[in-house]
Amino acid sequence: MKAKLLFMLVALCVLISSCASNKNSKSDVIGEEKIQIPVPISVGTANVQLEFVSYENDILTAQVVEILGYGATTTPLNMDSNMPFYVHENIIEVVSKMEEGTHFNATVALLGEQMNNNTTPKWRLTKIMD
Repeated sequence: MKAKLLFMLVALCVLISSCASNKNSKSDVIGEEKIQIPVPISVGTANVQLEFVSYENDILTAQVVEILGYGATTTPLNMDSNMPFYVHENIIEVVSKMEEGTHFNATVALLGEQMNNNTTPKWRLTKIMD
């Protein structure tokens, strides 16, 4: 009697577990798209496409070709003329090897308020994107 009861209990467990839904089955995955959530742009920064003009004394001069996105509260960049950018120490080597006319995507950060001096950069080049 105990053996019959144990057999029926095991059979019931097997039946219940085989009826469970498998969320990872191939049929559920086919046709689904992975949604990629974009990384938000940090406050006070912008993602831009720049054209290299020159580099001297840790200051990059570049033309803003395209604005790819602004972070919250970021002041708009001027696209009409060449702009000076301080270069973050981690990317000085990469920037120093660039040639005039090279286009590249980068993240730039707005620096604190500067005196009314147009020759002092108001932006820092912080990252070169792939």
